[in-house]
Amino acid sequence: MLLVASLLQASSSLSAKPRWTELFRSPDYRVSLDSNAIRHRPDGSFGVRYETWHLHTATDAGLTFNREEIDSVLRCKPLTFKTERVALYLNGGPSLRSTRDFGADPKAAWRTPRPQSVDEQVMQAACKLLSRGQIGR
Repeated sequence: MLLVASLLQASSSLSAKPRWTELFRSPDYRVSLDSNAIRHRPDGSFGVRYETWHLHTATDAGLTFNREEIDSVLRCKPLTFKTERVALYLNGGPSLRSTRDFGADPKAAWRTPRPQSVDEQVMQAACKLLSRGQIGR
């Protein structure tokens, strides 16, 4: 019964309208966390969805985009992550490409963000909010 309740909660949180909380801003990027898509996992980690707006368009394999949605698993202590999915968009349009990443495999190794990187700053900000109970409760 507990598993069913957890699955229903995860399903409803992923289908809820996104509620973006800004975590990081620079002249090149704005990164936010969807507080409606946070999933608490039994091991103490969190399933999270980030949105990155590139303030200048970027190109990847011939696709021009300026927004990414990234589904990850975030562990705050130690600060590590697994990227599960990356989707690329142009403005508010439909997904140009959505790919599953290595972290979608439950056996995938945890990765540590590079020190002083945007990823590290974003994850630290997310963990700070999660630990204070300001989001994801």
